[in-house]
This record gives sequence, C-alpha cells and structure tokens, in this order.
Amino acid sequence: MIRETLYQVLGVPASASTNEIEAGYQRALAVLEASENRMNREDYDFRRTLILLARDTLSDPVSRMGYDDKLMARRGSGTASADRKGAKPTPVSARLPAPDRLAQAADTPPIRSRAMTYHADANEASGSLGSFRASSFSLSSHSSSPLRSLLAIMMTVVILAVMLQSYLVYSSRVERAYNEKLAAATANAEEKLIIQDYYHKYGERLASADEARRRDLEHRQRAAEALQAERERARAEREAQQRQEADRRYADRVSFDLRRAEEAERREEKRAQEEAQRKQREEAERTERMQQHWRSVMQPQSH
Repeated sequence: MIRETLYQVLGVPASASTNEIEAGYQRALAVLEASENRMNREDYDFRRTLILLARDTLSDPVSRMGYDDKLMARRGSGTASADRKGAKPTPVSARLPAPDRLAQAADTPPIRSRAMTYHADANEASGSLGSFRASSFSLSSHSSSPLRSLLAIMMTVVILAVMLQSYLVYSSRVERAYNEKLAAATANAEEKLIIQDYYHKYGERLASADEARRRDLEHRQRAAEALQAERERARAEREAQQRQEADRRYADRVSFDLRRAEEAERREEKRAQEEAQRKQREEAERTERMQQHWRSVMQPQSH
C-alpha cells in the first residue's frame, strides 16, 4: 500500500508555492470540517492534526527540504509519483536563499548536521578516554613493581592537580577580565546616560559626564537661589499686604470712632439746644404768669 504524502494531504503538487500550500491547507480544512458529522471524533482529530502537520512542514523551507530529501530517498530513483503528475519535484533549493542552497549542496540539513556534530564530539571524547585508559594500562603493564605503579599514580595525580590549578587560574583571569570589561561598559553607559539626561533637561550637549555633573550642579544651585529669592519676595509681599490690611483696619476704626464722637457731639449740642429752648420757654411762661398775676393784683386797686 502506497503511503499518502503531505502533498497529497493538502491536494497540491510537489512544485507548489507557499501561497498554493496555504490555499491547499484552507481547502483541505474546509473539506474536513464539512464531513465532520460523518466521521468519528478520533478520525477527525487525526485528520486535522495531519493537515496541520502538512501545512507546517511544507510552509517552512528548511523542513520542506528535509521532507523532500526523505521522500526522494524513499522512492529510490526519485521518479515522480501520482501526486506529482509525472513531473520531477522542484528542488527546494531553488526557492531558498543562497546560504540554504549551500547547506543543501553539502547535504547537511540543520538537524542532521547538529546530530552528526554531537556524534563526532562523543566519538572524540570516547577516543580520548580510551587512549588515556590504554596509556595507563600500558604504563601499568610495563610496571613490574608496585613502586612504579605508585609513581605512575602520583604523576597522574600531580598532572591532574596542575591542570586543575591552571584551569582555576585561567578561570579567575577570565572572570577578572570580564568584570573589568563589564565595569568599563557600565561606566561608559552611565556616562552616556548622564550626558543624554543633561541634554534632555537643558538642550545642551556636553563632551563629558563630569562637565555635565558640574553644569547640572550649577543649574540646581541657581534654581535653588531663584526659588529662595522668590520665597523672600512672596514673604515680603505678604508682610506688606498684612501691614496695609492692619493700617486699613486701624483707619477704619479711627474713622468709626470719629464718626461716633461727632454724632455724640451733635446729639449733645442738640440736647443742649433743646434744654436751652425748654428753659427759655419755661422762663417765658413763668414771666407770663407773673405778669398775669400782677395784672390781676393791680386791676382791683384801679377800680
């Protein structure tokens, strides 16, 4: 039984472009969703997963190249199948940039080359360990006395100790150099940040961070002096306003007292006038009564 290819899953030829693959994916997904009610859930999920896998594999140039290589290797001579309609598959390298074509020409896909590299490293490590064991075995086999065996062990320990010490010294030097570079980079970044911050604040670009700090301190001092002067001026204005308000209240009180005194004086004058008029009336009435009394007294004598 011939296995269905990913091209056949999407219903596209092997030379299909990315847009055609996407269109085939949408078409296959629509057909699957239309027949969902006629399929059991397990078959539907499997088919949907297969369609998604076909779209993801064929849309990525690197994974598609690896899939085409496997497909051609499986078919032996690389002849076209029924889904390719008698045409040879278009090499994926024709649709890839130059670095990917070089990778394909070397026949080392990324995953395969990475695995081969790990395998080579493992073989090298295994070979080194084997050679070390062989040399140790040769040394021990040629050592006929326990003293030579002990000497060989001591030499091995000394060599390992020297190697460990050299590694520690090298590691400390590397770490110190890294810390120094990191400190220098941090200081440089801080200096640039200070200069940039000064430029954003005052619109003036300076050459060094020290000058920016000095200028910024001068600006801060002038701003503090201006703020203090503004506070003094505001305090003087408040004191002047308070004095003016006190003077106005005093003037109002004096004016009120004067008005009250004038009104009291006018009332007193009016009362005195009224008292004088009353006395005049009383004196006039008393004089009139005395005149009437004397007239009454004098009239009988005249008769």
